[in-house]
Amino acid sequence: MFKSCHFYLPKDSDEEEENTTVTASGQKTATDPKAVQVDSAGSEDPSTRREAFGNSNPPPEKGANLMATNAYEFGQALSLLQAKKDITACAELLKNVEPKDLPSLMSNKLEGDVFTMIIQALKGHLLEKDPNLVYQYLVHLCKTERFKMVSVLVGKEREQVQQLFSCLLQTKSDHFTSEDVQNLAKNYI
Repeated sequence: MFKSCHFYLPKDSDEEEENTTVTASGQKTATDPKAVQVDSAGSEDPSTRREAFGNSNPPPEKGANLMATNAYEFGQALSLLQAKKDITACAELLKNVEPKDLPSLMSNKLEGDVFTMIIQALKGHLLEKDPNLVYQYLVHLCKTERFKMVSVLVGKEREQVQQLFSCLLQTKSDHFTSEDVQNLAKNYI
């Protein structure tokens, strides 16, 4: 297998301001000084790659679909967000989902770490803005397929759940009473 090697020739004062290379076969070619150079092993030089892209960052990694419309998309988004520990994006995902749809979207995908992330998103990003919505999410989250098992297994995160319900109890709402919150809390605590 033939490997291409480039040799840069010194510039003559009469030549234009361009780089010229000679390939292994002896051909002279003009080269772009920002072109990516590949060594004989075939790996790119990262410094020339940055130059070739104008020192811009590479395109971002594909993110989670925060507009999930079915259980598969919702599960994929939750998995990606959980892997990245992105609580803020989890809150955005939840805002795009009707609370009543949560059990069907969660299907049988509720795990302890996902449960914890949802509780953190509700408490840290949605509670202050819309406590009624948080209450509705909690009502429907406890209807998901694996909720009972996950709520039993969640240990140290139970304190976060208690804090969330404590905050809800202190909230005045036309949509729920403190008795409603206490009854709902029995499913979680």
